[in-house]
Amino acid sequence: MFMPATIYYFTGTGNSLAIARQLAAALGETTLVPIPWALESKKPLMAPKGSTGFSFPVYCAGLPKIVARFAEKVDLSDADYLFCACTMGGTGAGGAFAELDRILARQGRSLDAGFGFVMPSNFIEKCDVAGADEQQALFAGAAKKAKDVSAAIREHRRTRDAEHGFRLLFLRLVHPFFIRGTSTWDKRFSVDDTCTGCTACEKVCPAANIVMQDQRPVWLHKCEMCYACVNFCPKKSIQTGDKSRQRGRYRHPDITVRDMLEQHGRKPDLSSLKNR
Repeated sequence: MFMPATIYYFTGTGNSLAIARQLAAALGETTLVPIPWALESKKPLMAPKGSTGFSFPVYCAGLPKIVARFAEKVDLSDADYLFCACTMGGTGAGGAFAELDRILARQGRSLDAGFGFVMPSNFIEKCDVAGADEQQALFAGAAKKAKDVSAAIREHRRTRDAEHGFRLLFLRLVHPFFIRGTSTWDKRFSVDDTCTGCTACEKVCPAANIVMQDQRPVWLHKCEMCYACVNFCPKKSIQTGDKSRQRGRYRHPDITVRDMLEQHGRKPDLSSLKNR
């Protein structure tokens, strides 16, 4: 009999939350817990009995800093099945499973299953966002895979998507240096004159890394490099360099500012944002 499941998630522009929701809907009796909120909460970080999952985006072939920090702190003693559902922009899961395994090994645990979902990328510094047709194709593919993955989780199958040797090497050599630089990645961000001071960027930031000064965002250099502020801005006012002005913005169409607020438990007034 399938035990209730818990999925801990971190998302920047909605992909990982969307996948977590799809898995939860298919599994039933599943609780979604935002990782930023869990880390800020004074409650003990202990996973309940049953299946426990992690849903997050792949960063440079590995884990986001906040996900690694959470995995190091959460007590998994009662979890009887551990799985990972990560999202990425087409580069594969890289060494994310292997990195998570190394962290879990300190509790004498390892992933029972690992799954990767190719989704539209939000990293506009590297390339423009996918067109509408390509996005819909990726959503459809991910939804189909979520049904198969949920069946595997329900049956407690031990299975993983492939991790390529080159990417594992890339993880070991490059990922640590990449992650060290994420806190100050926000030094690349700037705001142009189209900014209306709506505070969307401040509200969606899962790291509470933005404060408003003179109706303009100011970054505090504790960035998680999730690009939520860049992509949720309704005026495309936040730039990551000259090329970003000509590039689109991406957020999962089912994810709202309110959903992002639930990541860190703040409930400010959303009246200025209407339905965003």
